[in-house]
Amino acid sequence: MWGLIIYVVLVIVGALISAGVGFAIEHAHSQALSLIVFLSLFFGNFIASWFVTVFIVERIIHPRTAPAGKGAK
Repeated sequence: MWGLIIYVVLVIVGALISAGVGFAIEHAHSQALSLIVFLSLFFGNFIASWFVTVFIVERIIHPRTAPAGKGAK
């Protein structure tokens, strides 16, 4: 459940950042360039958010612990 919540939050934040960058490029350059940049960031956001979510869930929320017999002195 936590993985889904983290993923949705990351996608929303990434979409807002993508829109902000797209608007900034549109203002500075052209609409065509801003569309290309926005769509690249927007769709790349889904992939990046997935990798970050997996990292957070595996390493922070559910870290792997060493078996009791190994490494303990």
